[in-house]
Amino acid sequence: MDGYCALRTDRTVACWGDRELLPPTGAFTDMAIAGWSRACGIRPDATLACWGRWDASDDEYEPSPPEE
Repeated sequence: MDGYCALRTDRTVACWGDRELLPPTGAFTDMAIAGWSRACGIRPDATLACWGRWDASDDEYEPSPPEE
């Protein structure tokens, strides 16, 4: 893992250690590192946002919609 992310007290995400690990703006309720220089977070409206470095083999990656 080249980068790290954490939730700030204002619920935004801060990442460091890898220039490609740039989090989206906005609030998150939870987040996790999803592999090598990748992370995903859950927004207050229960949508999933993922960011970071993706290999060519990951081009078809689409997160599943949240279960109701």
